Amino acid sequence: MRYFIVTYISKPDGRYDEVIKVAEKLTTKMVRSANIILDFKNRTVEKARLETPIQRDFTLIRDYFDKIYTQIIGELEKNYPQPSVPPSN
Repeated sequence: MRYFIVTYISKPDGRYDEVIKVAEKLTTKMVRSANIILDFKNRTVEKARLETPIQRDFTLIRDYFDKIYTQIIGELEKNYPQPSVPPSN
């Protein structure tokens, strides 16, 4: 799996349901309906849209969801490990 996809669905009482998916490929329907899409292969934010503006920072968004969905984020990172930074000399 490559993409972490979050969709918020408005409920009649004004609250939201959070629906999480992981996918290897994106479909047009996913892109249209999702609020947040993180690409773990390229470590980019493909989409970040909420009612208020949100910063399109991969690490910031990834860290937020890692606190809630630790196992899912861990599995995505096993598939696409973060590139190691060579030590500075």
